[in-house]
Amino acid sequence: MYPDSDYSDLFQGLGCLSGKYSIKLDPNVTPVIHPPRKIPISLMDKVRNELKSMQEKGVIVKQTEPTEWVNSMVIVNKGNKIRICIDPKDLNHAIMREHFPLKTIDDIIGNMPNAKVFSKLDATTSILADSIR
Repeated sequence: MYPDSDYSDLFQGLGCLSGKYSIKLDPNVTPVIHPPRKIPISLMDKVRNELKSMQEKGVIVKQTEPTEWVNSMVIVNKGNKIRICIDPKDLNHAIMREHFPLKTIDDIIGNMPNAKVFSKLDATTSILADSIR
């Protein structure tokens, strides 16, 4: 992604996480099957090639059996490349999200009664400063 960057070792691969994760769906929500969107004939070969590439990389798996949820594939033309996306609007409404309460600064500081030095790092500012230099 950033081949000339000082941090190229951090930006390799697809960003896949190890292990498996299961998304829990609300059983009260009715599954939705969207019809496929039309693909312009001029982009058909690019779409096939991109889908094949994504399948070879393990990003997607060919679905050969019926499934309860079907989302429309969206093609975004980026000049000489295309980006394949889906529109999971209905599926997003059915997802039962897990709750992870985050601690506030007051919660954290209360657990450090003997601390004398504190530091603040603003990653956005430091990245911007590096790119200006």
